[in-house]
Amino acid sequence: MGSRGAFIDINIGNFVFKEGGQIYHTIGIEDDIKYIIQDDHHGGKKVPDYSHSENTIYALIDNGEIKSIGIYDNHNKIKSIDLTHDHFEPTLNKLLHHHYHTDLCHKEPAHELSDEDIKLVKKIKKGAKKYL
Repeated sequence: MGSRGAFIDINIGNFVFKEGGQIYHTIGIEDDIKYIIQDDHHGGKKVPDYSHSENTIYALIDNGEIKSIGIYDNHNKIKSIDLTHDHFEPTLNKLLHHHYHTDLCHKEPAHELSDEDIKLVKKIKKGAKKYL
């Protein structure tokens, strides 16, 4: 796995994430959801493209709020839910506050959250209270 979402050195048991020099740290786990933070850097913060565990969910905390949620299958991010920025989606002719993408580069249209996504966001916000 390249540098995007790779670990520092799994051979010696160092499972801290490293993505192009950006480091991720797990600060807590609640109901199988990993709450992570990312060291400051110039490129903006986002959930890793690849996960430490096969099928997991990461919630990225930044500046006292949940910035985004990554959902992974077989270590690959299959959905990222953005919670802190609006996205105007021309295909819907609508401004989406909370929305999700299924591609790594966010080039495909943004999608509205499903009822299942909204339940997940509420669950994560509830679990994150001690980390904010």
